Amino acid sequence: EKTVKLFVSLGNTVKVPSVVGYNQDAAEDALTDAGFEVSVVTREAEDGETPGTVKSQKPGGNKHAKKGSTVQIIVLTEKEEPSESPSPSSPSPSFTFPGDGDDAARNDD
Repeated sequence: EKTVKLFVSLGNTVKVPSVVGYNQDAAEDALTDAGFEVSVVTREAEDGETPGTVKSQKPGGNKHAKKGSTVQIIVLTEKEEPSESPSPSSPSPSFTFPGDGDDAARNDD
């Protein structure tokens, strides 16, 4: 009987920092310092969520990914208040009838 040892290489991978809950700048710094590119996607914050913070990331924190690959972070933005401006009013239709204001139609006899 022979024993064969098999080693599997994941290539040049590194641990992805967990940045959920970080503010955007700190998250980007941590990821670029670890050797990753960063892709930022924004999403409006729901009640109870803090705008400017990272809601989620792909790949997740503490996973291994290839150095130089892109980590996507979802950053919460301020909730937009509905505008109170009135809706644009449509112009009233105007009708012109033949003879309205037409001097040639006047009978001056």
